[in-house]
Amino acid sequence: MIKTKTLHTTSICSASKLHKSFWKDLFKIENNQIIALKCKTIDSQILKGFLKAFRDYSKIHRWKYFRSAKFNFAGCDKIQKRGFRALNHFLQKDLLNLRQLKLNFDINLNVSDEVLRQFSVQLKHFQNLRQINLSFASCRRITNQGIIALQSRMAKKLKNLKEVSLNFATCHQLGSKGFTPLSSNLIPRISNLSQLSLDLSDSQEINTKFLNYFGRGVNKHAESLVSLNLNLAGCLQIDDNAIQALSYQISQPLCQLQHLSLHFYRCSKMTDKSLQTLGQWVAQKAVSLQKLELNFSLCPLFTDEGVSYLLKEISHHLRKLQYLKLGFSLCEKITNRSLVAFGFGEDHHLRNLQSLKIDFSSCYKITDAGLLHLHPLLRINMRNLKELAIHASRLNPRIKKVFAENLNFISAINFYE
Repeated sequence: MIKTKTLHTTSICSASKLHKSFWKDLFKIENNQIIALKCKTIDSQILKGFLKAFRDYSKIHRWKYFRSAKFNFAGCDKIQKRGFRALNHFLQKDLLNLRQLKLNFDINLNVSDEVLRQFSVQLKHFQNLRQINLSFASCRRITNQGIIALQSRMAKKLKNLKEVSLNFATCHQLGSKGFTPLSSNLIPRISNLSQLSLDLSDSQEINTKFLNYFGRGVNKHAESLVSLNLNLAGCLQIDDNAIQALSYQISQPLCQLQHLSLHFYRCSKMTDKSLQTLGQWVAQKAVSLQKLELNFSLCPLFTDEGVSYLLKEISHHLRKLQYLKLGFSLCEKITNRSLVAFGFGEDHHLRNLQSLKIDFSSCYKITDAGLLHLHPLLRINMRNLKELAIHASRLNPRIKKVFAENLNFISAINFYE
C-alpha cells in the first residue's frame, strides 16, 4: 500500500536546501498552504523557479504522494502565461495523488478563459480528488466560455468529489450562459456531494432561471449534503419569484444538512414574502440544521412582519440548532418589534442554541427601549445561551451594563455599533 503524505509547514519553510535566500521573503508554507507574501513582486519566472526548487527538494526526500496542496496567489497579477503553464505542469507531474486542491487567483488581471481551459485539461489527472476550492474573484477577463470549459471537465472527470467551493464574485463578463451549466450540469453530476459553496456575488444575470436549476441540482444531493453556502450578494435580479423557485425545486428533505449559509445582501427586490418562503422551506426541509447564517442586509422592503414570521418558523422547528446568525443591517423599515422577536417566546424549541448573533446596524428604528425589552425575554427563555452578539446603532453605554448584570449565565456578550 502506498503511503500518502500531507505537506506541512516545517517540511519546506525551514529548509535552506530548498530555495535561494529570497524564497523566504516571497513565500511561506503554513498550515498546508503556499502563501505569496509579496504578491506584486512575484512573476512567472519567480513562480517557475520556486516550483522547480520545490520539486527538486521533494525528490531528495522522496516526497511523491501528497494528499493536499493549497496555493494562494491572490493579487499576483505579474504571473502570466508561462507561470500558469508551469503551475499546470507541476500539478500534473508532481501532485497526481491529491485529495484536496485549493487555488486562489483573486484579483489577477491575467487569468483568462485560456488559463481556465488549460487548467481544466489537467483535471483528468486527479482521479483521487475529493475536495476542490477554486477562487477567481474579480478576474474580469473570464467570460462564459471559460466557466463552461471548467465545469464541463469537472462534471466529466471529477464525479467523486465530496466538497466543492467555487468563487466567481465580481466577474462582470460572466452571464447566464456561463452560470447555468454550473447548476444544471456540474452539481447534479457529482455523485456524493457533501459540501457545496458557491460565491456569485455582484453577478447581474443571476435570476429565477438560475435558482430554478440550482435548486434541482441541490435536490439531487438531498441525502448526502451536509453544508450549503450560497452567496448572491448584489445579485439585483433576485426577487420573491426567484426565492420561490429555489424552495420549490428543493422538494426532498435535506436530511443530513447541518450548516446552511445564504447571503442576499443588496437583493433589494426581495420582500416579506421571501422571508416567509425561506422560513417555511428551512422548517420543512432542513430540520437537522446545527448552524444557520442568513444575511439580508440592505433589503429595504423587509418589515417586522416578515422577520417575525421567519423567527417563528426557525424557533418552532430547528430543534438541533446551535448557532444562529441573522443580518438585517440597513433594513430601514424594521423596528423594535423585530428585535424583541429574538426573545422567541416560551413555546420555542431552540433548547440547544448556544450562539446568537444579530445585526441591526443602521436600523435607526431600533432603540434602547427595544433592547431593554429583549433582555428579560432572553433571561427567561434562553438559559442555555453561551454567546450573544448584537450590532445596533446609537447604543447607550448603560445598555451593555444592563445585559451584563442580568444575563450573567451568558459567557460572552458583545455589542457593536
